[in-house]
Amino acid sequence: MISTWKIVCALLCLGLLTPALSSSAAATLEIDVDPATPTTWSEVLVGAWKDFPDTGYELVSFSGSRLGFNISLDIVVRDLHEPGMEFAQVITPLGGTENFGLLPAGDYSVSAAMGMIPVGGFYPMPIDSDQDSFTVVPEPSMLSVLGVGAFGVLLRPSFRRSR
Repeated sequence: MISTWKIVCALLCLGLLTPALSSSAAATLEIDVDPATPTTWSEVLVGAWKDFPDTGYELVSFSGSRLGFNISLDIVVRDLHEPGMEFAQVITPLGGTENFGLLPAGDYSVSAAMGMIPVGGFYPMPIDSDQDSFTVVPEPSMLSVLGVGAFGVLLRPSFRRSR
């Protein structure tokens, strides 16, 4: 009698199990912050994406929100793999980026969640999530760049020279 693992190995060698094993779980959800070290003077872009093994997936929605120092990214993709359909075997990144503009100085946490609507389904099922953090560094103010003395000169009323 042939054992199960020998059958699986034979099917893998023949390439028959490859489509079944190349699921969305092959790659992980990635979070990206741009710039990598933001300041209070730089606009902050936060994105998340996941690489899929073929073109048989589509982005349904991407949204980002911020509450205080917490940023949430939500991604929904749809699985298009119906019986008999074939898709190009090309790594396909799906996700998005949200511009959060200028952020106050501090430590931020980012959480991203991805859901997938299965073939024939209507509601997304969670497939992946990730967490990251970054710090927004305060830029020196004009007062510290010019110095308090220079600022005092700017505020001093003009004077006339007496002759």
